[in-house]
Amino acid sequence: MKQCKPSAGNDLESFWILMKLDKDGAVKEVLLHPASKMDTCTRETLLESAFSPPPKPAYGVSVYMKINSLSPTAVTVLLFQSLR
Repeated sequence: MKQCKPSAGNDLESFWILMKLDKDGAVKEVLLHPASKMDTCTRETLLESAFSPPPKPAYGVSVYMKINSLSPTAVTVLLFQSLR
């Protein structure tokens, strides 16, 4: 995600990432909310990524990315949960 920061300019707000993972952990779908200037870079980066294989195919995951206002280069994964 650090490589996406330059494309954001001053539009550095925390956001939700909703992903659908395939049976091998490949990212198949990415939704971001709210919309920001980081959307395109973040989506492309995640679609090229893979995670550990989930318990079942078409596994949904939500992640809340909290951008630290004191240090905009710091990104914290605040919540990581499965969507059933």
